[in-house]
Amino acid sequence: MKKSLAIILSTVLVTSLMTGCAKKPVEESETESNAQTNTEAKAELKPEEGASLVVWESEGAEGEYMKYAAQEFEKKYGVKVKYEAVDHIATAGKLQQDGPAGVGADVISAPHDNLGKLIAAGLIRPNNNPDRIKKDFIDAAVNGVSMDGTVYGYPTTKTVIVIMIFSLV
Repeated sequence: MKKSLAIILSTVLVTSLMTGCAKKPVEESETESNAQTNTEAKAELKPEEGASLVVWESEGAEGEYMKYAAQEFEKKYGVKVKYEAVDHIATAGKLQQDGPAGVGADVISAPHDNLGKLIAAGLIRPNNNPDRIKKDFIDAAVNGVSMDGTVYGYPTTKTVIVIMIFSLV
């Protein structure tokens, strides 16, 4: 049940962050369909007594937004969410150490280049809604959270690294 809650929290949190990576504006009929799907999902969700989730996210703007999203999730689903400031660069290593001991987070934020080692260690599972991710995000973002054709995460940002060399010729 805890993993289901983590998946739903991820969906709620990432859905609110998706605007930056969206392919196109959502059509009115899609909005109605999504609202119906979300209502059905909410109706099916029955958290176990005392259920709680732990979320690891970086500090700063990301952390502040995660705290806000966690509060909204708590209001909507009645599940306590504990935010812990863990830099996204350190998340994979911390999860490899804490996850098997049962003290790791339920929801994490990590760079896409950690995907392979997290999958190999059995620390993350495939995304339960890959078709929506493929429909809503640009291909580069989907590829960043996929391995061997399977989608594992929810893209929240896309970073482009540019190396510029200026030399006097």
